[in-house]
Amino acid sequence: MALIGLGTISRLVTADFCPDHATEAVRQHGNPQPPKPAWASPAARQQAQIAALEKQLADAKQQVQDIAVKAIEGASGSKALSHINQIAMEQAKNRPQG
Repeated sequence: MALIGLGTISRLVTADFCPDHATEAVRQHGNPQPPKPAWASPAARQQAQIAALEKQLADAKQQVQDIAVKAIEGASGSKALSHINQIAMEQAKNRPQG
């Protein structure tokens, strides 16, 4: 059974409670990358979700604008057609029957 020295225990305990010491311990053992904080991954996921939702919002706004333009165009076209029908009816009334 291997005995662990007091210095090793001290370093392990210090690494558990002090992130700077933990990072240094990782670097000493050959890992060039310090461990990522626990909050980094959820924050990155949330940022990606926010970006996706912003794109969906922009797409929805464009669709609403397109629908509004079509509705206005349709209403004006309908109004124009109604006006043409009214003129045709008046002309038909004023035409002499022969």
